[in-house]
Amino acid sequence: MTPRLSVCVLGLALGLTSGCQSVAAPSSSQDASAMEAPNALERQYLGETGHAVYRGRSFQRTRTFLFGDPSRGYAICLRSAKRGGGFDHTLLVLQRR
Repeated sequence: MTPRLSVCVLGLALGLTSGCQSVAAPSSSQDASAMEAPNALERQYLGETGHAVYRGRSFQRTRTFLFGDPSRGYAICLRSAKRGGGFDHTLLVLQRR
């Protein structure tokens, strides 16, 4: 498994198991920007992307980045309710801020 794929799988696993919640403080290996909220431009991008991914359905997102590191990117989790119950999750990774 490549390092990039490993990070994506780990991020997806964290998103799925956390229910898109980011309540823990970043670990010492994470950049302090992990706990920052997205700025106005990032919120607009996340809203437009979530609208496109979920085809207009309502969705939720984490309030802060799940992880933030210039070498790995900045991750936000989105989720939307499925018709049959449960949630669809999407991990969006912004390459830079």
